[in-house]
Amino acid sequence: MALFGRSKPTLPIYEAADVFRAGATPTVTLVDRTKSKDYREITFALRQQGRIVNFFGPSKSGKTVLCMEQVLKDKSPVRVHGGKIESTRRFWELLAFELGVAIGHEYEDEDSSSAEVKGKTKVGIPPIGFGVEAKQGVERRSRSKRTFDLSPVLARAVERELVRRRSTLVIDDFHLVKPEVQTEIMNSLRDVLQNGNSVVIVSVPEEAKNVLSHVPDLSLLCTSVSAEIWSVEDIKAIARKGFDALGMKVDQDSLKTLSQFAYRNPMLMQEYCLRLCFELDIAETQKKLAQPNITPTNLRDVFVFVANQRARDYAEFFSSNSGARWPLKAGRRVNIGQLAFLALADVGVMQPITVERLATRMRRLLERGSEPLDLKQVIEAIAVITAEMEARLQNRRPLKYEEKTKTIYVLDPFFKAYLKWGLSPKLLGVYPELTVPAAKS
Repeated sequence: MALFGRSKPTLPIYEAADVFRAGATPTVTLVDRTKSKDYREITFALRQQGRIVNFFGPSKSGKTVLCMEQVLKDKSPVRVHGGKIESTRRFWELLAFELGVAIGHEYEDEDSSSAEVKGKTKVGIPPIGFGVEAKQGVERRSRSKRTFDLSPVLARAVERELVRRRSTLVIDDFHLVKPEVQTEIMNSLRDVLQNGNSVVIVSVPEEAKNVLSHVPDLSLLCTSVSAEIWSVEDIKAIARKGFDALGMKVDQDSLKTLSQFAYRNPMLMQEYCLRLCFELDIAETQKKLAQPNITPTNLRDVFVFVANQRARDYAEFFSSNSGARWPLKAGRRVNIGQLAFLALADVGVMQPITVERLATRMRRLLERGSEPLDLKQVIEAIAVITAEMEARLQNRRPLKYEEKTKTIYVLDPFFKAYLKWGLSPKLLGVYPELTVPAAKS
């Protein structure tokens, strides 16, 4: 009887969006990467007190998750995001918020004409706090309102709490902070480092060398660690863990195709899997094991949707059709920039390609008998395109051009996905061929 027998364990009920959390910290799909090289290198560096770890890698590649959820999981990490830091004061305010350090002040004005004001500041962990009797700073008049610069007091309170907790500080996306503020922050952290706390700075490869460029003496305390590119098996593990949690049995060929076009990027894989759940009308954990019939059309629709979600990031570089004198075999005329992007659609992420090889790919796309494509034209076009992207997208630039070697790199997997599944179908009029098992891209 079922009453006395062992009942079959039931799966927890998850919503698909809580399983595949693109852009958020994964829980169900968190992949154990404690055997990765970057995990070991960061762990070794942090065994020493007062260290700076310069951890860099491609955007959206799981660097922060590795730091917060695996390397520092049991070490009281405190994280602030570079995108929110517009000044050194703001940096200490963000830290104070994360640590629960409250600051308030009371003052008595002894002389309205005086440039200094005596008072009492209460700083610390509420409700305890501690008092500091001091001259608070320079009075600044703005009509009837008076403010006092309490940054040094706040910084001191945060330092005490970091030391008390033995916390490791993580500054995420440090490359988004203005260079002069970066320098101020690193100088202001000298006491924190001297007290034995370590600092992990997370950034992208093209900005990593600038982290300590204006404070060279601190480079003696720094260990640089390059983020290891995810293995195909780790990317597949995201899908397996997630689909298992949703009570889905997905065939191996579909998993292979999803991982192939995720370009070894965990966030892109999360987005693909979530969209596939939508295409299959699976919103939560299934009561009975689901074995969906996943077709090439399903997968194509997933890739196209995710790619076009990013179209707005790059639209300004593709929308103009001025100078469209190059006739494609597909019948449409494009400008030299669009032609270059089409030729880049089948170049792998971080795979170097010389301008000369790119020009050869561009010529293959053109209608026979079209105007000759000169190498000098291609070089000039690539230089202009990459410079515009760097200026407009700043630290989110998807392309890198090395003028000395005349070499191009696609940096961003999401940009690569857009070139292949968004731009190419639009300009060529056909989708890339896709079968299950996956065709070679």
